[in-house]
Amino acid sequence: MFILQTAKCRVVGVHPDGHCLRRALGKNHNLHPGQIIQYMRNKCNKMIQQRKKMKVESSEEWYETTKNRPVKWNSIKSNEPETCSVEQWGGLNEIQLWAMIIQQTVIVLDTMYNMASLYTPTGDELPKKIDMTDIAQEHYKLIRNNKRPEYMVYNGMNHYNGMKRQIKSISRPRARAARSGSESPRTTKTKNNNTEETETHDKSVGNNEQVKCKQHRARFARSVQTGKGTLRQRLASLARSRQNKPKKRRIAEKQAKSQNPLGCTQNAGFRTFHPPDLRE
Repeated sequence: MFILQTAKCRVVGVHPDGHCLRRALGKNHNLHPGQIIQYMRNKCNKMIQQRKKMKVESSEEWYETTKNRPVKWNSIKSNEPETCSVEQWGGLNEIQLWAMIIQQTVIVLDTMYNMASLYTPTGDELPKKIDMTDIAQEHYKLIRNNKRPEYMVYNGMNHYNGMKRQIKSISRPRARAARSGSESPRTTKTKNNNTEETETHDKSVGNNEQVKCKQHRARFARSVQTGKGTLRQRLASLARSRQNKPKKRRIAEKQAKSQNPLGCTQNAGFRTFHPPDLRE
């Protein structure tokens, strides 16, 4: 569960020919085992010249042996078995050496004892042993510091397997099947390419037109949703205004008389005199 959910890796099996450690490291980085051996040979040569040693390995003989690996090992390919003796097997010293080469923390998960070993890229300390239940916390701590670790699986006895990081696949739009039957893969691929080209053209050329069309559709949708209520409200107000028109007229006339008791009306800036009704 940790491998799939937290580490987001999948276990990659390798040949149990004695080079399983180098093969597992090669699987993690898409390299051949012979290339891994060359990296280790060059690193040991530099350490011998600089007179440096790792904490896990203090023997000068081991550095000389790793430096002088057989030349034919450089051509070892993936998925092609190449046996070697037990003395030539890889171990924790090569794991520590590889952590120094890639400058990343290498975590080895022991499936037999439910333990994990952490190899730091400095090489100046022994591998840290932690329980498998605490590996998720250690993983997130490294991720937060932008130090993504590399993982390997060990069976607790004599074999290593790689753990390759999963890459999310990009989903592509599916072409609709024809009504008459299923389409050929070539036709489906052509339709997918045409659809992608059309979408790219619309985004690059007709972006403004699409925006205008969307705005028009949005306005039309809002008018459809609120049109009925608005029309009813207008009709009702129209009916009310017709019913109340005489009353409003009377009120307006009263207000006009109260403002002009002599019957004067103002029209275009001139005053017109209306004499009062003298009849009794």
